[in-house]
Amino acid sequence: MRRLSAPALREIETAYTAYEAEVRSAGLRGGTVSKYLLHSSNFVHWLRGDFHPGTRGDVANQPGKAISLRTAEDVWLEILYKCVEHLRTKQPIFTYTGVPNYITAVDKDGGWIERHSESPRTRRATDRVHKTDVVRIWNALSATGRTENVPVKRYFAYALLARLIKGVAWGDAAGSLYFSDASLAMTPFRRRHVAAGRGKRANDEVGEASLLPAASDST
Repeated sequence: MRRLSAPALREIETAYTAYEAEVRSAGLRGGTVSKYLLHSSNFVHWLRGDFHPGTRGDVANQPGKAISLRTAEDVWLEILYKCVEHLRTKQPIFTYTGVPNYITAVDKDGGWIERHSESPRTRRATDRVHKTDVVRIWNALSATGRTENVPVKRYFAYALLARLIKGVAWGDAAGSLYFSDASLAMTPFRRRHVAAGRGKRANDEVGEASLLPAASDST
């Protein structure tokens, strides 16, 4: 149940957006940025009526505790789905520093995503980000609400999460992620497709059997 009128809530959301921008520009460490924003975001969600303190099953309700509302498998599936679109449209995915990367292939078995970096400092411009890197980062993020340089082979895995998963944002470094909107980030990909009115067709489109062959055909 919403606790404020729609106009009042819009004013609160506008103020929160300004607050978030000020926190991000204050030169704080990633963990501190996460703490500042996660709890204030929870308050805004409480005003909207979609956050209930102490309720089990919502990661935003218990910051700092491990809650498996959304699996790493579901997150990886969304990333695969969106990388197929980037492969088809040739639209870049930007890193933390703004370097464009282009998806060049998606494994038909769903194990990796290949990208080409436009960075002049990259010794090997084309390489692969494996599912295990994204799973490792997501598990840390969903357990604590933030990450601080989780060890991975390819840092582009952080870009895949920050750029393609709504509700996930960068802190003050390439290896620092936090939930800018935990409720959105933790909503399963399949559920959002069904909620959008796409029904069984949505499940078919994001299912591994129909998605990955399409990626293979387009390479």
